[in-house]
Amino acid sequence: MSGPRVVKSKLGTEQASPPEVVERKIPIVLGRYQVRVKNQGRDIYLEDFLREALKTRNLIFSRFYLMDEHPWGLHFAPTLEQAIDWFRGRKLPRDGYLSISWGQYLTYICGFCEDKNTEPLQVTKVEKVVLIGDFPFPWEIDGWRVSEIETEKMGKGNPSKIIGLHKTYPIIKWHTNKDKYICQRCADRFKEIGREEKMAGYAIF
Repeated sequence: MSGPRVVKSKLGTEQASPPEVVERKIPIVLGRYQVRVKNQGRDIYLEDFLREALKTRNLIFSRFYLMDEHPWGLHFAPTLEQAIDWFRGRKLPRDGYLSISWGQYLTYICGFCEDKNTEPLQVTKVEKVVLIGDFPFPWEIDGWRVSEIETEKMGKGNPSKIIGLHKTYPIIKWHTNKDKYICQRCADRFKEIGREEKMAGYAIF
């Protein structure tokens, strides 16, 4: 597996600046079942997808995901534009598989008074993966996904997901390792009474 390299990207209309695109190439060894592909409503291994492509020479897919990511990572879209659209909740694929999205804004809810604040969610980094192989014919498959976001209050984080009993939920793993929020008013109140320890693990907004 080769190391990452940075390439230029196109800019979405809601972005203040273009996201960085980090590209890596993954050589695929058939028989190791490294990738699952969504194709015509089916969820199949890349091996089966390529066997069918041997007849049609058609490498069109709706998305794929890497089997060796634990926990399983986000799906890859066929284009950069689709990756950002799906992240925002636009033009979600209708391929028989439920989709998750993060939208354009993030709402913080104070864990003490339940006051709320909303701010824009910026995409700062996109991952491009190029799957490559030479059997049953030389081929390359590109996939894209949003890998880093940023807000003014929380800084940078990585979009991820948690899988519940019947549903998958989009989450953000912040670089600060804080996943709870407290408003400035409540934070000031705890400081006034000398209870700063109550704010441990909370991000202030």
